Parts: sequence; C-alpha cells; structure tokens
Amino acid sequence: GKEVCRPRHWIGRTDDMDWEAFNKCYHVNHAVFYNCWQYYQETNEIEFLEDTLLEVMLEIAMFWQSVAQYSDKDGRYHIDGVIGPDTFHKNGGKGIRDNAYTNIMTV
Repeated sequence: GKEVCRPRHWIGRTDDMDWEAFNKCYHVNHAVFYNCWQYYQETNEIEFLEDTLLEVMLEIAMFWQSVAQYSDKDGRYHIDGVIGPDTFHKNGGKGIRDNAYTNIMTV
C-alpha cells in the first residue's frame, strides 16, 4: 500500500508540473484497478486474476486504509487532501475532503 511513481512515467515537462496538486491525485489508483477489473470481466482470465489483479486490489485497499481517517465527531471515515479526476478542485493545492469520486471508488 504505497505510492510509487517513477520519473519516466511523468507526462509533460516536470518543471511545469503543479507538484503539490499532482501528489494528491490518488484517484489514479482507482482508475488502474477499475480498468484491470473490466479486463478480467471481459476475458474471464483466471490467471490474470490470480497472478496480478488480486495483488493490485490488495495493495490499493491497503493504501486507502492508510489514508482514510475515522472521525469520532460524526462516526464516519473521511479522506482528506485529495484531488479528484476533474483536477479543478485543488483548494489551493491542499486538496479537498471527501471527493465524491474518490470516496465512492474507495468503497
């Protein structure tokens, strides 16, 4: 459950990146998992499920477990400081609390 992005995977010129915002775009985890799940649903390739997808699912679940915080105040879990796939709601680079896409895909 850790975030790892190698520099060769960055898109565009790195000096133009809004790194503070970029580092809060955790929704990409969901997109990767969702697309892998769709691939499995279409192919029924059990080897892919066993050899790749289950590990991806577990790592992403562990990551979100480490990010979600329980609030005694309202008895709910919250995810703070994320930027959803629209990337417009940055809150000055600090991210937002409980982005709908991020929360729904995490569940």
